Amino acid sequence: MSQAATMCASVCSSRQNIQKRPNGKRRARYRDLDGKEHARHFDRKLDAQRWLDEVTTSMVTGLCVDPRAGKISFGKYAAKWEGEQIASARRASSSPDEDCA
Repeated sequence: MSQAATMCASVCSSRQNIQKRPNGKRRARYRDLDGKEHARHFDRKLDAQRWLDEVTTSMVTGLCVDPRAGKISFGKYAAKWEGEQIASARRASSSPDEDCA
């Protein structure tokens, strides 16, 4: 199963719904990959369904951004990135020597 299909399965109709509230508004909600519930309220059922459709589409197409991604500081991100660049440079520079041996 592809990653997109796996993500889609996490937001399928069994994990999302729309309920009419006592005040007449509609509550659209879904559960993410970690099981956390996300909800928004709408005046019309059509708007609630469109929101759920947009969420599902963004997850399937890979446009969905994990909110936890913003919890790392730039300094930590830069240090991690720099470490990955140095490791990549070492691998790239050692590869031609290994081929010549």
